[in-house]
Amino acid sequence: MAVAPESIDEIRSHVNVYDIISQYLTLEKVGSSYRALCPFHPEKTPSFYVSPQKNIWKCFGCGKSGNAITFVMEYEGISFSDALIKIAEKQGIKLKFIGKDKFKENTKYYQLLEQVLKFYQQQLKISAKARKYLSDRNILPSTIDKFNIGYSPEDDSFVKWVEKNNINKEDLIKIGVISSLDSKKDKFTGRIIFPIRNLQGKIVGFGGRSIDQYKSPKYLNSPETHIYKKSEILYGLFENKDIIRESREVILVEGYFDVISPYQIGIKNTVATLGTALSLRQAKILKKFADKVYILYDSDEAGKKAAIRAAKMLLYEGLDVYYTPLENKDPDELAKNGYKIFKQHLENSKRFTDFLLDRISQTSDIYKRKKLIEIFLDLLSYMKDKILAGEYLNKLSEITGIDKAFLEIKPVQINEDIPYEEDEIDLNRLNYSEQILLKGLIEDKNKTLQIINKYGKIFVSDYFNYLIDLINKEENEYDILEKLKNIPFDEKSIEGAVKNLILINKEEEMKLNSAFEVDENIFEKKVQEIRKLKSLDPKFKKSLQEENLGHDDA
Repeated sequence: MAVAPESIDEIRSHVNVYDIISQYLTLEKVGSSYRALCPFHPEKTPSFYVSPQKNIWKCFGCGKSGNAITFVMEYEGISFSDALIKIAEKQGIKLKFIGKDKFKENTKYYQLLEQVLKFYQQQLKISAKARKYLSDRNILPSTIDKFNIGYSPEDDSFVKWVEKNNINKEDLIKIGVISSLDSKKDKFTGRIIFPIRNLQGKIVGFGGRSIDQYKSPKYLNSPETHIYKKSEILYGLFENKDIIRESREVILVEGYFDVISPYQIGIKNTVATLGTALSLRQAKILKKFADKVYILYDSDEAGKKAAIRAAKMLLYEGLDVYYTPLENKDPDELAKNGYKIFKQHLENSKRFTDFLLDRISQTSDIYKRKKLIEIFLDLLSYMKDKILAGEYLNKLSEITGIDKAFLEIKPVQINEDIPYEEDEIDLNRLNYSEQILLKGLIEDKNKTLQIINKYGKIFVSDYFNYLIDLINKEENEYDILEKLKNIPFDEKSIEGAVKNLILINKEEEMKLNSAFEVDENIFEKKVQEIRKLKSLDPKFKKSLQEENLGHDDA
């Protein structure tokens, strides 16, 4: 499902950037523009400007700019289509969709999951056993409400509730709540329930924790469905994303209580991977909100391996990765020691690469040392900053005494499956350079991205973003490629297209700069006019002369 092109045009023409951004930031009027502290990088002096007349925004500190749609994408960390939906909801605009039936179906499932959650929440209120379990784990009532925690009873009350409310059991199977039509209980029976939300706050699945120590498995998560993709969801990100964005730091943990317990003591920038290895897509999502990541995984062998895997994905996305062992504890237990101890643990963390270097230098057994060196070299191969990787290679050579000729960093390229949508595409809405780039991204994504990264920032249209959204969300690229069959995608053509789009980007930057420069000039002219008017009044004449004299002395 994607937003129809005519609805994109309607939002672009009818929605003003000021109306959207003012819902997120406190804007101060300056001339005919508005300014605020930039939400995308730390600063003390406002450099983020909004021009309602031009319908654009720009930060002169970090260089980011765009319209209402791109602001919501950046601020919320969501896709192009999801940003359109959010803006439409805020502004009361009725959107048209491609694949409308699928949109309706998804909406039905989201609503059903909310309905099931209400049942679980009600069951927690009447289960003394479940409430005692949470109390014993020091989970406060306010935290239960914040994270919408519930409970699935062990009896047949869930099935009775389903039948009483005439809920379609086939729909419950599709969203992963029951296993079959003749199921007597839901999948999470006897477990504390944690709703799993996507970045828009919609429930996509559940996690369950057994309150009986003998019940296996201890943790049980919803299976993957067409609305729940485990590689794209991080537990706690929806609840904590504003704090993470503000601090530009995030703590990566493994479980529900590892997010919830730190939250209770004031550590509110934690997210969890929920028992799966951190994926590249999850790393990309974190990159939208943070620059620095603390990995706080369990200190057992599985936790160490998971931490190494996570560090690779995070380094690949250019994030600053920190790590320190938890010494037979998990973040949930560490939080029970209070805010000060938890923060101290974070402050004692080292960059993952430095931590490994220390381990290598402290290890005397040559076979264990060899294994650590191999892990370290593998980690460097994922590092986005190749200059920094080279510096670390020099350090490794110094510490071990091994000649760099024997220390190899093998290049890696992580491939992601890209699904496509089979829908009518109007390529005439793209310029020729965009068409070349689009074909390059479909035919050879890795090579095309390497060329883009080589040259820098490019400017593309909203319709290009719309097509990329289709490609990333749906199933079939055949129709798109068929329409692009006469478009070249060799390296020379792609480089030419990127260079042209960079020129367009520079022109857009000049337009943005001139738009705000005009505003500043108008403001300055008004100041001069006020000064002239004041000079006609004897009360102000003397002070103005003294002010001018002061400027002359300077």
